[in-house]
Amino acid sequence: MYWISGQASDLPIWAQFLLYALIGAAVEYLGSWGQELVFGSVSWDYSDRLLNINGRICLSMTLMWGLLGVAFSLLCVPVVNRLFDLTEDWPVKGLCVMLSILMSVDLLVSAGALVRWRDRQYDLPAITPIGEQLDEHFDDERMEEIYNNMVFVEKKGI
Repeated sequence: MYWISGQASDLPIWAQFLLYALIGAAVEYLGSWGQELVFGSVSWDYSDRLLNINGRICLSMTLMWGLLGVAFSLLCVPVVNRLFDLTEDWPVKGLCVMLSILMSVDLLVSAGALVRWRDRQYDLPAITPIGEQLDEHFDDERMEEIYNNMVFVEKKGI
């Protein structure tokens, strides 16, 4: 979003709104489809909402993505830019690298925990020490607490 806001800053607000709405809807649709494809689960379903597409996106959320994108570009980006201007270059790069590594590890652990949770739904045992550790630290009860809206489903496809 930060990069897109820099590319779209010369556009009129209505065009930025449309851009953010389309990008947000695309990311939401692909995220929903990818989650179902990879994990066999769904975290949201807009089937009962006006103008939805396969229950993955709907008009109201698409409009919300547009609004949030414009708000982010108008309110957050200037603050972040000022903070970057106040700091020296290498500490910011070092912080970005450290945060990127932390987020990558978090994503890998989360994905592994989700795969093991899905596999446990089908009574598949852990076959590696990592799977056993994930089962121990991310049991069904904890996963239900973290991902309280997620349900496992038959895959619907695109």
